[in-house]
Amino acid sequence: MKLDVRHNYLTLIVIHIAIGGICFLIPFLSKVVSLILFFGGLWYVIKNQNRNQEVLYVASYITAIEVFFRMTNGMHFSEYGKYSIIILMVLGMFYSGIKKGSMIYVFFLILLIPGILVGVQTLRFDTNIRKAIAFNISGPACLGISAIYCVGRNITFEKIKDILTTMTLPLATVTTYIFLFTPSVKNVVTNTQSNFEASGGYGPNQVSTILD
Repeated sequence: MKLDVRHNYLTLIVIHIAIGGICFLIPFLSKVVSLILFFGGLWYVIKNQNRNQEVLYVASYITAIEVFFRMTNGMHFSEYGKYSIIILMVLGMFYSGIKKGSMIYVFFLILLIPGILVGVQTLRFDTNIRKAIAFNISGPACLGISAIYCVGRNITFEKIKDILTTMTLPLATVTTYIFLFTPSVKNVVTNTQSNFEASGGYGPNQVSTILD
């Protein structure tokens, strides 16, 4: 089943605006949406056996909506996005296999292991070692595993446009939430510093980056 995002774009935008408004009114639903997204994404890939690179659509969507989940405390653990993408990429490899050129990225992942060992030896006793290592390693690991999946695959320009369009959908959700969350700008903007009140209660740098 080919995902036709662009032909249903306006309908999908309205749905995502509604998600932003509903999660503002009932914050707990953000956690529900994150669960639906993860398990729904798995079901979508499994149902289609990744025949049309479905993992790329789901992974790109998760990448774009992760900031919204951070804004609304919708993630059940801090590295939700990275772990979800890793699982999806591994699932994609199960259905579509890997190419010869991917071995260089396998070597890249192996090179991360010494960092884990050094971290265990050098981190202070009052540091949560598991969280510290997961925070620092999950990003490179996600990048490496994604590279293993993507290397050597033919992705048409039309598919790239569909993937980028998929990534824009959560921006409507983020924008709606910020619009409802932010009080009068005159009351909260008093200088040129970053302002959490004007960025939905989350990091202004992260929010501005995803909206840019």
